[in-house]
Amino acid sequence: MIVNLSPEEVAIAASVAVHRGLEAIINNRQNNHGLKGNAWTENIEGYCSELVVAKALGVYYSAGHGKGFKGADVADNVQVRWASQDSYRLIVRPADQTNDVYVLVTGIAPTFTIKGFMPGALAKQDKYLDNPGNDRPDAWWVPQSDLFVITDLIEYYKTKRGA
Repeated sequence: MIVNLSPEEVAIAASVAVHRGLEAIINNRQNNHGLKGNAWTENIEGYCSELVVAKALGVYYSAGHGKGFKGADVADNVQVRWASQDSYRLIVRPADQTNDVYVLVTGIAPTFTIKGFMPGALAKQDKYLDNPGNDRPDAWWVPQSDLFVITDLIEYYKTKRGA
């Protein structure tokens, strides 16, 4: 599913990314997953991806307000993972909640593709455990072919809203 963001939506996501990035610098917070560098671009694209998923699900995007870094990215239990390459896999890390749903988004602002989703409990299977050799910790890497179609999650949220 392809989702386009308006220039205003990209500006909102970029603003959130800059604010959170500055907060991390001020608090000397390091990346928990071994990423090196300042990751400004990755953060902007990541927050754009969160907004893309909220838009597709038809739910309000709170930009993590009041949730810190532990809460869901979208709604109550949806975590969004952005990948820079169209062919990349969905990543789920050891500290990630098994009761959350993980959505893979690829693309570059303003155009993104929602590749699919998988509940954390299903993603954390031995067959997906991998380390692609990037000097970062092991994680579960779910191939796109194993993801559920995003329209199933969209229908769930439509039903939840009574739409």
